[in-house]
Amino acid sequence: MTTGYRELAAILRAAILRGEYAEGATLPKQEEIATLHGVRGR
Repeated sequence: MTTGYRELAAILRAAILRGEYAEGATLPKQEEIATLHGVRGR
């Protein structure tokens, strides 16, 4: 099953709210996010 972009946005938003990414921290690169969540990058 692949993750749609809206679902992926919700996953990332939830991770930020849980504190997995500190304020001002850099998110993983697009390629890493795509691999982790089974989506294709641009």
